Amino acid sequence: RAVLHWHGWGNSLAYPFAYDWHAPLPSAELERYQELSRAMTSLNGYSHGRAWESVGYHANGEADDWGYGTRGLLSMSLEVGSSRDGFWPSPARIGTLSAATLWPALTFAHRAAAVLQLHSLQLQPLPPSDE
Repeated sequence: RAVLHWHGWGNSLAYPFAYDWHAPLPSAELERYQELSRAMTSLNGYSHGRAWESVGYHANGEADDWGYGTRGLLSMSLEVGSSRDGFWPSPARIGTLSAATLWPALTFAHRAAAVLQLHSLQLQPLPPSDE
């Protein structure tokens, strides 16, 4: 059982625990997360680690802490895009940003022993909004 979250922004990959650098993560679990995060970021150059290592700050109430600590899930968060992209990237950047997360997502699914198999992926631009 596993969950991979997509957040914006930071070009990074985070895993538990984010709330405190003293938070205990068993060494076998830490090694698992470190190895998996290296594999997931090997093609996109994202930084990786716990929140203070990857995004530079502690985060209370972070989804990975809950997923791992409360539900026992393999739980990680991709922080997609740079500060230029912000939380609402230009529609012209969606394809590029999505492509940067494809390898991490496939690697995560494979390592999580997911039963879902992706045969193809097609990205299409969103229609213009009425706003």
